[in-house]
Amino acid sequence: MLPLLLILAGCKALEQYGTASFNAEQWREQQKRLSMVWDLSRDKRICTQTTAQIIALLGKPDGYFVSEKYQTWSLDNHLKFVIDIPYGKDKLEAFFLGKTIDTLASFSCN
Repeated sequence: MLPLLLILAGCKALEQYGTASFNAEQWREQQKRLSMVWDLSRDKRICTQTTAQIIALLGKPDGYFVSEKYQTWSLDNHLKFVIDIPYGKDKLEAFFLGKTIDTLASFSCN
């Protein structure tokens, strides 16, 4: 029960950035990403997709978080939307909101 509470608390934490509906075209054009991250995280639509499908949906990653294992999309000057795809796998395991090297909210796909 505790992991579910942490996931819900993390999702609620993202709501502070905005509750705009996710729009893939705007995301890829780097428009309003921060305000859409809550919607993207809430329904976990990326958890069922392959790496190629995620990149098709979100566009090419802007960079990496700590290592190449964690691909990122910038939300603003400090915040990053990060996906965790284990080495040798094609499905993501988790995604999170990160700042520099700190995790602010984490969501498991399991």
